[in-house]
Amino acid sequence: MSEELNFRRIRRNELARAHQLSASLGWPHRIEEWRFAAETGHVHVAEHSGRVVGTAVHWDCGASAATVGLVTGSTELNKSKVERRLMEHIAGATLGKTVVLNAPEAKVRDYEQLGFREIGHVEQYQGAVHHAPECFPTKGLRFRPLCASDAARLAELSSQASGLDRRQLLPSVLKTANGIALDSDGVLIGFALIRRFGRGFAIGPVITSTSCDSTNGMMLINYLLRRYTSKLVRIDIPGIQTLADQVRGLGLEHVDTVIKMSRNGLLPSDPQVTQVAIISHSLC
Repeated sequence: MSEELNFRRIRRNELARAHQLSASLGWPHRIEEWRFAAETGHVHVAEHSGRVVGTAVHWDCGASAATVGLVTGSTELNKSKVERRLMEHIAGATLGKTVVLNAPEAKVRDYEQLGFREIGHVEQYQGAVHHAPECFPTKGLRFRPLCASDAARLAELSSQASGLDRRQLLPSVLKTANGIALDSDGVLIGFALIRRFGRGFAIGPVITSTSCDSTNGMMLINYLLRRYTSKLVRIDIPGIQTLADQVRGLGLEHVDTVIKMSRNGLLPSDPQVTQVAIISHSLC
């Protein structure tokens, strides 16, 4: 089969096929999520006999890093081999970069053989919250609405917390997101976003300064949940157990755990800023 697969960038008229492949895996992604991937990242496809049989997407995060996601393969062929070949192709497209991805546990061994190493885990919670108590930030801090002039600061905080350059990506996320800012004496030190995703909404990223009380991350999440009560909401938390306990307490259920992996070193995140929730599995 290796001689029969061709790799290339996706064409706009093939996004429906990419959506069909992800839906066949039971993923909730809408065609809008695939359009976002095509607009902000590099969608690669595996082609067999003129038909798209697999996808993989990478997003450049500055000159030295990238994230990878939306790796799919058709069950009409050998799905695992299609996905592995795509990942080998992505390795060439991201040569020299530190590459981060979130892998299902079943794929960890395959990715280790491609040079990735486990660096953490991410827990996915999902459900409808029917009641969230009113919460307020600690003394000296306040919540305020986000405004257009905050975009550069939001990208800066997101970059510091994740170690990934978000200056190109975050403005695109903001176009479809609502959110709230955490302010300290006129300085924005944290924020949380929520946007349409799949069958409901996704919260993320959620970023806070580690110099303030750790409960402010949960307060940002709680603020959004109060405004989206009874809606299906998803949030992906990078292994923060106390926060996981709190979101479960509000009614969100643990539905998956993925392994965070990196190739070509680690990302230099800022210890003064914490990523409480990630943008998505693919965007880390």
